[in-house]
Amino acid sequence: MAEKRDHDRVWPDVERRRDGPMTLRELQDHIDTRIRDRLSEHMESERVQMDTRFGELKELLKSAFPAGDPAAHRIAHEEMIGWVRARRRFLENLALHLAKGGLWAVIVVCAVAVWHYAKAKIGGP
Repeated sequence: MAEKRDHDRVWPDVERRRDGPMTLRELQDHIDTRIRDRLSEHMESERVQMDTRFGELKELLKSAFPAGDPAAHRIAHEEMIGWVRARRRFLENLALHLAKGGLWAVIVVCAVAVWHYAKAKIGGP
């Protein structure tokens, strides 16, 4: 009798047992429903997990840039690249001008040397 009271306390006034076995169609429907429910639960848990992970990744990426602004970071790099290119052009032009100046200096020194040599051979003052 104690068993019946425990049963009544756990499942009051509800008979959950079936009178006969399930049909194949009922079994398929039951399995499909269970699978659909489990897939829905899984999809929701995956969505929450992915949202959390992407939020963490977004914060990590923001922390990699000054003031958390990737666009300003890119612009700063573009300005640095422009500055480096301008510096390179300046140094190339400087080297070219120094080479030209050095060549003219060599030509002038050679011309003066030839002038002094010719003047010494001819016997000029």
